[in-house]
Amino acid sequence: MTIYEKNLEALAGNQAKGLQRYQQVREKGDYTKIVLSIEAKESRDGHLVMTVATETGKARLNSPYYSQKEAVKWADQYEFGNIESVMIMFGLGNGVFVEELLARMQQDATLVLYEPSFQVFEWVMEHIDLTTILSDRRVLLYVNEVNGDYIEDGLDQVLDWANFGVQMYGYHTGYEVLFQEEYLVFLKKVRHSQDMVQVNVDTNYYFSKENVENILNNLKYLQTGRSITGYVGKIPEGVPVIIVSAGPSLDKNIELLKEAKGRSFIIATDTAVRHLIKHNIVPDAMATLDAKKPTDYISNPVVKDVPMFCALTSNYRIMEFHQGIKIWFNTDGFLEQLVTKYEKVFPKYNPGGSVATAAFAIAVALKTNMIVLMGQDLAYSGGVTHAGGEVSSIMNEAEGQQWIEGIDGSSVKSRHDWIMYRDWFQDSIRDVKDRIRVIDATEGGAKIEGAEIMTLRQVLDQHCTQRVCMSEILQAEMPMFTPKEYDQLSAELLRFPQDIVAVQKSAEQAKSACDKLLKLLSSHAEDGQMLKYIKKMKRENEKMEDKMVYFLLDMYTMKESCNYLTDVFRVAGRAEKDEYERNLYQNTLAFYRNLINAAKELYPLVDNIIARDIAK
Repeated sequence: MTIYEKNLEALAGNQAKGLQRYQQVREKGDYTKIVLSIEAKESRDGHLVMTVATETGKARLNSPYYSQKEAVKWADQYEFGNIESVMIMFGLGNGVFVEELLARMQQDATLVLYEPSFQVFEWVMEHIDLTTILSDRRVLLYVNEVNGDYIEDGLDQVLDWANFGVQMYGYHTGYEVLFQEEYLVFLKKVRHSQDMVQVNVDTNYYFSKENVENILNNLKYLQTGRSITGYVGKIPEGVPVIIVSAGPSLDKNIELLKEAKGRSFIIATDTAVRHLIKHNIVPDAMATLDAKKPTDYISNPVVKDVPMFCALTSNYRIMEFHQGIKIWFNTDGFLEQLVTKYEKVFPKYNPGGSVATAAFAIAVALKTNMIVLMGQDLAYSGGVTHAGGEVSSIMNEAEGQQWIEGIDGSSVKSRHDWIMYRDWFQDSIRDVKDRIRVIDATEGGAKIEGAEIMTLRQVLDQHCTQRVCMSEILQAEMPMFTPKEYDQLSAELLRFPQDIVAVQKSAEQAKSACDKLLKLLSSHAEDGQMLKYIKKMKRENEKMEDKMVYFLLDMYTMKESCNYLTDVFRVAGRAEKDEYERNLYQNTLAFYRNLINAAKELYPLVDNIIARDIAK
């Protein structure tokens, strides 16, 4: 078997989807030729050392003498003692650096590896044995023009608030010279994923209890709510989705939306709804996702029957006012957990950090072929932040303000949250450019790279040319659960109060075991003596996690958990094992205390809501 065949076999065993895409690119030969030449010589310690040339430079990727020693020295800059650490690396090279990393990383760690050149990857596959790397399940491999566009999906899977402090990233020697532009794009994607983790942390941190309250109060809508999955592919080809946000420029062209009605699918963000109503425009659908969105944004009786994309965590007061079709958009994970056993799935999407980014993700999930942005300014207009001359502020607003390029080529003033959303749009547009045409008809504000700039007048004349009745399409879909399925689901929901009691009991048992562990640790007991209490905690943990209601309790305690669990993942080294274990069990003890308190606090609320809304 040749080196190439061995590598293909390893790739097939661990990266099956990646292998399929790789072979397609290889067969078509339509990859970008950014590498001018690849030369190789054997180092003194037997490794093939590559010298690569691109238009930006030429570099030898490894030492021509002792490549392994160089790799050891290079890897010394990273600390691999942490639990569930994540290493993000730019550049595969000949694999020596990567193999050294894997030799040091713990079994629960993850290596996100990005190779910016298909040509380099192709050459290495043919000449160097990569089976150790390709077969290692800790490795998430992304290759430009193969699956490189999906690297943010991979980062989203492995980056979270708990491992935020144990993330590392670096680049293979020489790659910063050879692939300068690609490296900047890579860093931007990493930073964007980290920013989104922080946004989600901040959101869940501040709204953890509100999220749980909303979920509980919104459970009653599961019986009649539709799933976004049912609408995938239902928008007729050629009918644009117009996403209306409430930026200041909405005042310029809002009247033209009347002509788009019946010739497009108009989705209004919750903030934009009242501005549309003032102009006698009723959107085809609206979207609301925020846990504490002010109710006056959607309070006009005119829109109470308009179909609404929403989440279980959406403000339950808005959900209560709304009487129309509710279309579930999964953002919190709990809904997905509820529906999985009924073999229902949601499209994969990244909702971003705002209702406008979520509306865009909704349009992408629906598999439309054209999205039109409107009122998506992401910048001030004078001192105004929203349509209708409204002004709203955020914390530390002045610190994050900066001038950026405007849609008309001028400079406009923006702020840090808007800039993050702009970057999200740009990355998302780049990801869908091969299948969705994105037009920015905002007519003001920040420029969003990748979006085609047109006026709304031009969009209407050129693309809103066929009639469509979106209300018929939206009304035709059946509820997500059949009556039989909902009966089964409601039986599970009815057990929530007793399940909370069971979780509390398990948490108390686990807390007791953890107390004993700490005492044994203080007396320097043998590991064998401690093992039975560790097993006891594991059994009780499994009992708790088996209950669906545990997800809500975990969410409810997130604010407290964030304060102490992050550091549990840091380990200074084996010499400080006792100190680490003491820290671990003390934090675990605090976790159980919080869980017990949460169960006591939530039980009356859960008991009342389930009795009121489900036990009918």
